[in-house]
Amino acid sequence: MAALIVGLVLVRGQPAGGIDSAVVGSPPMTTLGPPPTAPPTAPPTPTPTPTPTARTGAAPAVRTEPTAVRPALTVLNNSRITGLARHSAAEFAAAGWPIQRIGNFTGRIPQTTVYYAPGEEAAAAALQAAFPRITRRLPRFAGLTGALTVILTRYYAGA
Repeated sequence: MAALIVGLVLVRGQPAGGIDSAVVGSPPMTTLGPPPTAPPTAPPTPTPTPTPTARTGAAPAVRTEPTAVRPALTVLNNSRITGLARHSAAEFAAAGWPIQRIGNFTGRIPQTTVYYAPGEEAAAAALQAAFPRITRRLPRFAGLTGALTVILTRYYAGA
């Protein structure tokens, strides 16, 4: 207690620009709380004690949320932009979508579209939500294979 009073006297005895201005950017000094001998204002909360359990030799069960298995993507380029399918497939893979095949599509698709197999519409919606440049989601047509096929147009690259 005596050291505290002496310290306060020394600090208060400093001329303007003393200790507070010596440390630039330091937080302002705060008021000291009650002395350590003062009774606490609220009783401490008891810490729960874990109840010992019998060990059966098996590893404890760990609860995990089920992870949706993402179907593999076929990524096809329907533009004249060299490497668009390869580059886009790398983006999809980096986001956790497995890639089944990368190639080109001959035909005319007006907008970048994800085509889905029966039962895969939710996965197609998840892919479209993660990559808004995929502007359409439709059931796959004859000639497409795999669960999800992304056909990229030049608009995907320019978006």
